[in-house]
Amino acid sequence: MTKKDIGRYLKKYSLVLFKGRVVREWMQWGTFGKDGRQPYRVVLLKDMSDDHIQAVLDTQTHISNFYRNEFKSELEFRKKFIRHSIKENG
Repeated sequence: MTKKDIGRYLKKYSLVLFKGRVVREWMQWGTFGKDGRQPYRVVLLKDMSDDHIQAVLDTQTHISNFYRNEFKSELEFRKKFIRHSIKENG
């Protein structure tokens, strides 16, 4: 991603920064996997698949507005910059 791309993204999607770091680089989500039976692991927002993010938005009604907004923003970002989209295997 070029500095110009980042600038456009910041302007269009109101990217949240924390101590100068882009949220997708530090925001974490805990998961037990699709079936809920996998060992617990923590993943960064930037490493979550598109489907996983959408599933969280569809099923996790308890999440804060901050998380909800960042998940939505991440999906919009990935639509605009397709090279950041992550599809699930299989």
